[in-house]
Formats: sequence, C-alpha cells, structure tokens
Amino acid sequence: MRHALAILVLPGAMMLAQVPGASSTSPSNRESSLQQKARLEGAVVTSTTGEPLRKAEITLRATNSNRGLTVDSDAEGKFSFEDIEPGLYYLSITRAGYVPQHGYRSKNASPAIQLDPGQQKKDVVIRLTPGATIAGRVLDQDGDLRPGSAEVRLQRHVRTTSGRKVSDVDSADTNAEGGFVFTGLAAGRYYLVAYPRGPGGSYQIRRSPEDTDMVTYYPDAPAAESAVPIEVPAGGEFRGADLRIRKGRAVHVRGRVSNSAPGLTVVLHSAAGIHNAPPVLVRSGAFDIPNVPPGPYDLIAGNFLPGQARSANDARLHGQATITVDQMDLNDIELAVRPALTITGKFRVDGQAEAQPQWPSRPSFRFRSEITPFAAGEVFADGSLRAVNVPPVEQRIEVTPPPGMYVKSIRAGGQDYTHTAIASAALEAGPLEILLSPNAGEIAGAVRDEKGDPIPGFQVALWTKLDSSPQVGTTQEGGGFRFSSLAPGDYFVAAWESGQALESTDIPTLFDSRATKVTVQESTRATAEVMPIGADEIDELLSKLP
Repeated sequence: MRHALAILVLPGAMMLAQVPGASSTSPSNRESSLQQKARLEGAVVTSTTGEPLRKAEITLRATNSNRGLTVDSDAEGKFSFEDIEPGLYYLSITRAGYVPQHGYRSKNASPAIQLDPGQQKKDVVIRLTPGATIAGRVLDQDGDLRPGSAEVRLQRHVRTTSGRKVSDVDSADTNAEGGFVFTGLAAGRYYLVAYPRGPGGSYQIRRSPEDTDMVTYYPDAPAAESAVPIEVPAGGEFRGADLRIRKGRAVHVRGRVSNSAPGLTVVLHSAAGIHNAPPVLVRSGAFDIPNVPPGPYDLIAGNFLPGQARSANDARLHGQATITVDQMDLNDIELAVRPALTITGKFRVDGQAEAQPQWPSRPSFRFRSEITPFAAGEVFADGSLRAVNVPPVEQRIEVTPPPGMYVKSIRAGGQDYTHTAIASAALEAGPLEILLSPNAGEIAGAVRDEKGDPIPGFQVALWTKLDSSPQVGTTQEGGGFRFSSLAPGDYFVAAWESGQALESTDIPTLFDSRATKVTVQESTRATAEVMPIGADEIDELLSKLP
C-alpha cells in the first residue's frame, strides 16, 4: 500500500537555523549543550544490487513528536543529521521509482533508532526496494481512443474476518491519449477498474438508454469477481494494461418512501464504495435516480445531506434496502423510512449493587454498522445509558471499559450479543444491558529480534477469533508492550515494522500463521515474547492474498 509522507521539523534541529550570537545562552553552556547532541549518518542503497541511491528523501521524526527534519541523499547515497536531541526516532524514506519505506528497514534492526547523548551513529544502511510499474490505456470496445476521461483505480482484493473486500491502493486520471501509470508499487497482485467520465465529469456517458459507458474491470469485466489480476515482481513492469470500456444499458431506479419528511434524500451506495449519483431529493414521497449501471447497491434514505449541520437531538430518519440493478428499469421500489432509534439501558458491575456502580472512571460506548456513521452514547453516574439517532439497522456495540475492567456480557431483548451484531428489532425489544467485570486480565511482553535484543517502535496487534478487528499498539523504548482490560480467553499477538501500514481488519487473516497465542485468566497478567514479522515477509504475505 502507498502512503503519504509528512515533511516535519524536529525541535532540536530548529537550532540549525538560529543566527550565531542571537541566543542569550553563554558560550560555555552552549558548548555543553552541543556536546549532548547526537549525530546520525548513513546511506541509502538499492535492495537488489546494493548500489547507492541519490535524491532519496529521508525524514527523521521523534517518536513522541509530530515534528521532524528531512534531508536528501547525495551522489553516493549518503545522508546525515546534525545536532539532534537525544531520544527515540523514526526514519521514513521515499524516492521516485522505489517503494516508500517508513522505518529503519535492515536485517535484525528496529524501525526506531535510539540516539543517546553525544552519540555519533554512523552505521545506518537503508535498503529501498525498486518499485513495480503498471501502465495502460482506457479505450473503447473496438480498441480506439474513447471520448472523455476516466478515473482508474488500483486495488487489492483481500479476505478479512468480515469477508472479502476491496482495498484501494492508488488512483489516477487518464491523460489526453487515455493513458495512465502507477509506479513505486510493492510486489504483488493488483486489480484495475476504470470509471468513465463524460465531458461534464459524470461517471457515465449517456448517448442512449442502450449505449452507456460502464464501470469496467481489467480487461473488460463487469465486476470484480470476473476481473483478471495483474501480478508484478519487485521492480517489474506490466505495460499494455488496456481496459476496454464496456457498453451497457444504464437504467432508472424509481420508487416511493413511506415517509416524505422535508429534506429527505435517497442515494445509491455501491459495493465498490462509491456513490454512483448525488443524493436525489424525495418529492411528494417519490424518487427517481437516473443513469444507474448494473450491479448490487444499498439504497439509503435519510433526512440529512452529507455535511449538513444538525443538532445531536434532531430527529433523524433512516431507510435502507439492498437492490440489484440489471438491464431493466426498477420502477416500483417501496422503501420503508423510520425514525432513528433511541436506545436506553444500564451498565452494571459484576458483584456490585445496581444502585451506584463503583468504577475508576465511566465507560463509553458507541454503535457501528457497515455503512451508517458511528452513533455515540452517553453514560450517567448511576450507570444508566442512552444513545439517540441510532440507525435502525444491524449494529455492533463497541465498549471502552474503565481501567481494570472488561466487558463480560452484552444483552438486548433477553439475548446475548457479546461477540455478535445486534439486529434493530432486538435493540427495540428491550433495554440494553452491559455487564462489566472488575477482574480484567492483561498481557505484557516484549518484541525481540533473533539475538534476543528488544525492539522499540514496532506495531503490535492483539485479537481473538471472535473479534471483528484487533487492538493495535506500539512497542516502547525497551521493546515492551501491554494490553489491559482483557476478558479471559485465548488471544493472538503479532508484531511488525511500523513502516508497514496495514488495514486493521486485514491483520488477523494476514498474520494468522505467524501470531503468538496467549491465554489470559481473570485478574492475572500473562506474558508473551514475540518475534517480529519482517517487512520482506509482509510483502510476501500480501502478495499471496487473493
């Protein structure tokens, strides 16, 4: 995956710009201060041949700061940072044509670098992997240049604990000749999808009901399921990835809603994660969405446009249905629109009287569904809870318990939903009951390299087989990590270089065979020694994802 790199300025490095003599610090104090500063130097080379790389941008950032300093490598690939405050730092490196690297990526090395007072660190060697290239054109069905531009998205298809999903890696607009190019890619399997635009910027060109340019997957597939993947090795090139835009019939989606309140709009949300048309205003209880290409959609109705200001207590309406568009107009859709839910209930603490729970701080909670926004709730001093404007669709409840406590059970309508989503009917059926236990366990441990040395600055994830996504943290200066407020059970822990930014929902699938299993009991601390997963191994694992 590709990620933007922030260019920052370090607190200590700002002294480089000071004019000599401008400071009121005495010469002796200034000399003593400079003696405490550290120096870092190294070189950037290619991972394949070891040749030096010039014009690489190297950014040094303190782990406890949002500011950093950037320098360029010279003709011999060398770089240096002078007068650096002692501390723990990250390195991030980019160069045109190479895979961006966020972390000190060399064998048996931490992505974070510890600089002690007065230290002169000179052995940093950064190996950049040549990036792969995918290039092609967007053409018409006959292989000729088509009118209008197109947006081409580069995607990975991954399997997660919640099922198969599309993950966008990058996007590009076609040029005047219909061409596009993606560079600096990690080795792996990719998919291409083109969204044709007309002169006005719309995603479809409507010449007639039967002659509409359709969203097309490489090389000429109507959906992701029938797309042909493109595999590229490190530094490899795949040119001639031409997409031939399919023709089809864009149809109307028409229907009525059960509530025609002022400001009610209807929008289509596609499986690819884009809105194929702007929200359509409901008039006299009816809606008409034109120019809809074939495919599965969620049809969503609401009385607040995106970005529209509203009070938290404003009554919100919501309607949702799944439809499949084919080659014929849909004219008779009936969409039930209902008021959003107001959920009430109670937090209780196991073994305590219900009147006044005793906890170090109040818990918090929120509702989450696949498409609708988060709906946060409120917890009162007596443990009662309330959430307003919760969309009446299947919801998951995310609870942050007080320190030392864990969520023992979540019940609604008399049924247990501790590890599953809750249907809207169950939320309406009765009060929500969340039981906390004061006997939480925890996991503490360290990430160590092959020599047994601790590694700071690594990402650490913790999950169970029942979790929809893991908890993620970062190892500290001594390589240590700690997860608290844990329920008893079997957990899995994995650690990897911070430079590898991954979708959290991908982690359990990606690291299933490399995770360390840890069993947690109530009121106990389990320990774990974790071997890190290297950047090259992550690249290999990512390349094997479907």
